Amino acid sequence: MSIKKPFTLWFDKAGHFVALPFQQMLASGVKLVGEADPTKVVEGKKKEKKTGESNMSMDDKWASLLAESSGVDLDGMAASPAATPGGKKKRGKKA
Repeated sequence: MSIKKPFTLWFDKAGHFVALPFQQMLASGVKLVGEADPTKVVEGKKKEKKTGESNMSMDDKWASLLAESSGVDLDGMAASPAATPGGKKKRGKKA
């Protein structure tokens, strides 16, 4: 099964631009464009949000992602075994 990228729908087999799929994507994805041209809005399957993420602000989501990737939980406690006490990195000896 091949997975189609959305932008591949904007061109025909000869490589010519097909406006309708592009207009539908734009009207469905940008609220202001959809309100201006409601005939082009396509209702598709919406991805379900994870339960914990629906109430979080964008700043909270970024903080959570950064904390998860750095191995430190949001309370500032070291979560990974490689982390040192106090959150400071150990420096190697200079040559």
